[in-house]
This record gives sequence, C-alpha cells and structure tokens, in this order.
Amino acid sequence: MLKAAPALILMLAALLFAHCAGTPQPEVTPQEVAQYNLRLTQADGLLSSYNYVNMKRAFGIYGELLPFPAFKQKTGERFIRTALVLALRERELGIQGSTTLQQAKSQIAAAPYLDGFLRYIEIVEHTPFNTKGVTGGDDQS
Repeated sequence: MLKAAPALILMLAALLFAHCAGTPQPEVTPQEVAQYNLRLTQADGLLSSYNYVNMKRAFGIYGELLPFPAFKQKTGERFIRTALVLALRERELGIQGSTTLQQAKSQIAAAPYLDGFLRYIEIVEHTPFNTKGVTGGDDQS
C-alpha cells in the first residue's frame, strides 16, 4: 500500500491541476492592453473629479471597455461602482428618468460575480430624489 501512495498522490495532483486550468484566458495583444489602460486611466481621472458631467463620461468609458474579455471583471466592478455613485448624484440633483441603475442591473445579470452589488443598488433605489418646486407631470392648464 505504501508503494501505491506516490502514484495516488501524483494522480490526485494531475486531476487537481487539470481542474484548475479551467477555460483558457483570451489572448490580448500589447496594443489592446495599452489602449485599455489608456481609456481606464482617462475614466478614473474623470471619475475622481466628482463632477456630474465627468462621472457620466467615465460611466460611458467603462461601458465601452466592458467587451474586453480579459478585463471584464475589473471593468465590470468599476462600471457598477460608477453607476452607483452616478445614480446617487442624479438623485441629489433631482435628475429623474435616467437609465443608470437599469444598465447596472443588466450588467450584474450578465456577470454573476457582481451579485454582491445588488444590495447597494436597492439602497440607491430607495434614496429619494431631491426635488424642489414643480417637477412636471401635473399640468393644470
């Protein structure tokens, strides 16, 4: 039995490595990496200003970067985080009718590793809009 132990260990190790190998990562050219990093840096810079227009632009850039399969998780998380901050800012400014949270929900549905963000989306959805005066819809004329 002791003579079979090394063979058994070798077989278990081979099975473990075969299982861990999983699906191969998509190949990415150095040009794609450079372009991705440039756009990511631009979006991060825009987001850091905490200006509504720049946050909206950063959200758009992250959305453009989502199709890069090799960076999908990294970009997806930034996309969702930006959507949450942007949606809160829209509520603070009283901007209604935005599809920011809907886009975030769609991305979460397509990427199960982002499920942890659903609770934050619920919090933002329950945050009231900051409105003063007439917001439209009740035309008395």
